[in-house]
Amino acid sequence: MNRPGSAGILSARSCSPDANGNRESFQQDAQEIVSKSEPFIELPGLRVSVDEVRHEPEAHTPAEHPHCFAYFITIHNDSDVPVTIRARKWIVTNARGELTVVEGDGVVGQTPRIEPGESFQYNSRHLLDTDWAVAEGGYFGIDPQGRRIVVRIPKFRMQLPGST
Repeated sequence: MNRPGSAGILSARSCSPDANGNRESFQQDAQEIVSKSEPFIELPGLRVSVDEVRHEPEAHTPAEHPHCFAYFITIHNDSDVPVTIRARKWIVTNARGELTVVEGDGVVGQTPRIEPGESFQYNSRHLLDTDWAVAEGGYFGIDPQGRRIVVRIPKFRMQLPGST
């Protein structure tokens, strides 16, 4: 099981190097996976669980986004093939109905290869300027046959304690 440590706040322009340390090559590979015209498939057995969501009132945050929420995710591969996650997309809808879309390469700066029967766990954060928001999205990857894979991140709510 892959277990990276705590991650920073998601950014739309993070970039991980390829095996040779080349960031541009990796970015091109991830963009190619997402921009190809063939469809993504949802691989049976590949799934995401949101294991915990918690408000972190002691976190240092910018004044314009004072509410920090940590979330803990596991990507489970119960399929028959390894999958390498190359990109992500989050859609966060706040209490005012405003959407924030966050897209980027990899997952918390990594491009995990998840073997059959294994999982990849990580945690990260969303910063909010409202009392609550709902997040959902997907991870995009590739299998050894070159098939483009998508796995959906289930919708979850981040809410300040005591708010409605």
